[in-house]
Amino acid sequence: MTKKIKLSELDSLFDDMDVESLEGVTIEGDIELEMDAGGGLDPQLAYMLGHETAQIARHLINISKILR
Repeated sequence: MTKKIKLSELDSLFDDMDVESLEGVTIEGDIELEMDAGGGLDPQLAYMLGHETAQIARHLINISKILR
């Protein structure tokens, strides 16, 4: 059975637990960005996308620390 949750929800699941390792767990995910082929990327939008990407990277680092 597959349960879909957001990456931020996964992080909050382990906040109150003393987890040493996870066994038999598969974490899969896709990130999709759709952009028009128009006249370039707005600088404000580029900044926001960069910020969101950095947050995703931080979450993935936290997950990797949990899975060690």
